[in-house]
Amino acid sequence: MKPALMNVSRVLLLALAYVVLFVVGSQLFAPQVEGAKPGDAAEAMRAIVVMAIVDSALVMAAVRTSRLHGLKLMLLISGVFYFVKTVTSQLEALYFMPNVTAPMLPQLLLMTLPLSVVLGPLAVWLGGRANAGPLDEPVKWELRSPSLWSRGAVLSAVVYPALFFLAGWYIAFASEELRTFYGGAHGDTILSHYAWVFRHDPFLYPLEVLRGALWVAAAVLVLRSTRGAWWWGTLLTALWFALVQNDVHLLPNPLMAPTIRWHHFVETASSNFVWAWAIGWWLGRPAPVKRAPTEHGATPAQGDAHAAPL
Repeated sequence: MKPALMNVSRVLLLALAYVVLFVVGSQLFAPQVEGAKPGDAAEAMRAIVVMAIVDSALVMAAVRTSRLHGLKLMLLISGVFYFVKTVTSQLEALYFMPNVTAPMLPQLLLMTLPLSVVLGPLAVWLGGRANAGPLDEPVKWELRSPSLWSRGAVLSAVVYPALFFLAGWYIAFASEELRTFYGGAHGDTILSHYAWVFRHDPFLYPLEVLRGALWVAAAVLVLRSTRGAWWWGTLLTALWFALVQNDVHLLPNPLMAPTIRWHHFVETASSNFVWAWAIGWWLGRPAPVKRAPTEHGATPAQGDAHAAPL
């Protein structure tokens, strides 16, 4: 019972700091946008508290099951958190959202910077991972592996764009309000729509390949530094990609109506979860160790022996 209470206490303390840092960052850097409603403040604070608890629980899970400790773990948590929470979503917002302008981008990127910078060191300290411990394990990144690069290329250039465009059509564009917000569909079917899009926007596919590659890099950092079975690191990565990025849609946002936020949450959370699971299954899942046949020609049972592909 005591370890469970300690874990809950860690999450709540981290969530409290999260709320303060997020509010400070928003007050300092949030762009001024017309259209905010008087009742938005109370709703926003409730959303921030929920977001803080969810994100803090996932951050603490990553800290407590990490092979790393100290400064390396602090940098990993802060860096991956900032990337997942802010970088990819804001770049996408700048590219797609008609009411997000280039001058807003620095402010949107700075909003979560105080939170991201402090969150990693604080989580590592609260999680008792500031110093080396008996559970530490060496991390072999093996970044020169041809298999890693070839599989990463396929994931980035094929799997991620496919998931992105499929979810965009079948989930996001299922909303009439969202289609209107983005200027309407350009065809009655997914093929006719994206044929028009690719003809008129040749940079869209390369952008999604780049984003896919960045997602793969972030996933590899988490997968290789997490103790335990491959599925635990994959599940943790999937929850980070699905929730840490997208629970910001809970916040009232004058740039995006509630129904549009909800459809984007469902679209991105579901596709990101599948995306992270695909990365973990292909890059983090251990490969069975091949055994030499016995003198009678039979191959002994493989048992639990595995060799990680990364």
